[in-house]
Amino acid sequence: MRRVLALMLLAVGLTTPAAAQPRPQALHNQSIGVGAQWALPHTGRGERPGVQASWRRRLSPRLGVETTFRWWSRSTTMTFDSPAGENAAGVVIPAVQRRDDRRISSYGLGVGVLGTGSIGRLSFNAGAGPGFFVDRSTYDTRTNGLLESGSSALRSFGLYMLMELDVRVTSRLSAFAGVRSELRDVRNSESGSGYPTGGVRFAF
Repeated sequence: MRRVLALMLLAVGLTTPAAAQPRPQALHNQSIGVGAQWALPHTGRGERPGVQASWRRRLSPRLGVETTFRWWSRSTTMTFDSPAGENAAGVVIPAVQRRDDRRISSYGLGVGVLGTGSIGRLSFNAGAGPGFFVDRSTYDTRTNGLLESGSSALRSFGLYMLMELDVRVTSRLSAFAGVRSELRDVRNSESGSGYPTGGVRFAF
């Protein structure tokens, strides 16, 4: 995780020098991006990706701010049906019907500072900022008509970082792909993870 953080901070610094070709101030200094993401607890086992959305405002040709939100959820259902019977000792075993419904969801909200470098239609964005993360799980287990329910939630403050490559399609529309990294809890250095993301961005 420390290596990922160091690389992303270095990338932020590399976007600011004058090495990138200068370009005129953009006519549209705000944008909204929507795309897919595969953040934990996504397992990659045929599940649908989560949603990544962000709002950005450009303060200068090479500096901007971002508010970002991500969401992912998964629902699973397991059933167990055992008919009544007798064991070897002749003891009657009652029938058991069980249904287990579980739902896992994960949310992330962050506000960060972005550095940008552009060459023609290509733009490279790197940034970082504080984040708030929530992982929640609920379950409903019904056994022979008896219902047992429960839920748990883990909330924490951490950091998020990003590196993205943006390709401008029109003056307002662009496509992006990149990697985001999260340190979900600043108290735990082992709570970091990275994930890919991609989507489209509309400037206004």
